[in-house]
Amino acid sequence: MMKLKWAKSLMENEEGTNYLWIQFQNAYIKKEARLAIHLPDGLHRSQNLNGYFEDEDETIIIYEFTETTDLVVEIFTEELIPCGERTICVEMRFIDDKNQQRQINEFIKIPLVNEDEVDLFKLDEEVVRRVKKFTADFNEDKEKSEEYVLNPLNISHELSELEEKYRVDFNFNERSVTL
Repeated sequence: MMKLKWAKSLMENEEGTNYLWIQFQNAYIKKEARLAIHLPDGLHRSQNLNGYFEDEDETIIIYEFTETTDLVVEIFTEELIPCGERTICVEMRFIDDKNQQRQINEFIKIPLVNEDEVDLFKLDEEVVRRVKKFTADFNEDKEKSEEYVLNPLNISHELSELEEKYRVDFNFNERSVTL
């Protein structure tokens, strides 16, 4: 039902980052699916890179499945935690093609290592390509949403000596704005 893969085979135990790719085999999913990612103490995650809705409990809701539906989540450590192997559980609840409620749990392990050992990781190029695609799509969407159209301000009064000296000029979309 789900296939879980890491971008890196190891993760640093202090301020480490990795990406988890979840691939779905959706032949049995009739309606929306709800995913919960259960992390051990010391591991955290970002919101999914796909942009699927997440509720206040961080449950990811996928309303529609296609043959290429998948999910990418950044997993990270914020502070020093003990080295060793950790297990992450991905729980998926859905209605199957026979209108039955189902739950599937998949588990994946990740070794946490100290800074000196982190260079020994193996990279999964397929996962890296997927992460890069989502990152590029996100940055493109962000650039589109940050396009501002500002008209230059017309200041009709004389500026004081301090205003002239400490005035800041900003450029947005090749238009000069004086504040």
